[in-house]
Amino acid sequence: MQNRITKPVQLLDDKGQLAHAGYATHPLFTYRRQDIKAAKYRIKEWDYYLIANERYAVAMTLADNGYMGFASSSVMDFENPWQQTTVIMTPFPMGKFSMPPSSEAGDIHFANKRATIDFTVGEGKRTLKVDFKNFCGSESLQGEIVLAQPKDESMVIATPFSEDKKAFYYNEKINCMPAEGEVTLGGRTYTFHGEDSFGVLDWGRGVWSYKNTWYWGSASSIVNGKRFGFNIGYGFGDTSAASENMLFYDG
Repeated sequence: MQNRITKPVQLLDDKGQLAHAGYATHPLFTYRRQDIKAAKYRIKEWDYYLIANERYAVAMTLADNGYMGFASSSVMDFENPWQQTTVIMTPFPMGKFSMPPSSEAGDIHFANKRATIDFTVGEGKRTLKVDFKNFCGSESLQGEIVLAQPKDESMVIATPFSEDKKAFYYNEKINCMPAEGEVTLGGRTYTFHGEDSFGVLDWGRGVWSYKNTWYWGSASSIVNGKRFGFNIGYGFGDTSAASENMLFYDG
């Protein structure tokens, strides 16, 4: 039986356990890192963006996964099948990334001698910037993409793990965000226009059990002149109260 959350609730109770398992179409759960009772090295917090059209895609990730943090970018060419992902890893950040407790506000900044990645959340838009030296050999990746974020519904889920009461998965997927901007890699330029290019945000916070299987699928497009997309997921936690499967049409 799917349990829909329709009003603001606390994500965790005073024992650090998931207070309300279920789904919502807006981020109604209040997440606070200090409410977690599991060890700090088990806490996982990430923001992952994918920007794509039919020809190519760019992805950017900032993640503080307790024992390991990372900043990464990817470029994917669908017309001439090729991809490059480059990752910078940081040992034991355990909160040093200062990941925002909400998907609706808060900026993230990562910088070291090799790369700078910024995620900025503004009124009705999200701005993504990357400057990654030696991303692919001697070639650097640079660019800025702005995602328009209309006041759409999204996939929000709070998932428990039956084998560990202190484990939980709080996740939001925002599909169908029109994308404008470009990134350059060496002599190549990847340009995105809002009429055929869309971004998706995978925003996650949680504590996982040790061994998991997770499949994820996402789509954003235009169908009959309307924005249409979906999110599908399988195999992660106890989804008896809510699944990750949701269709989006015209917001």
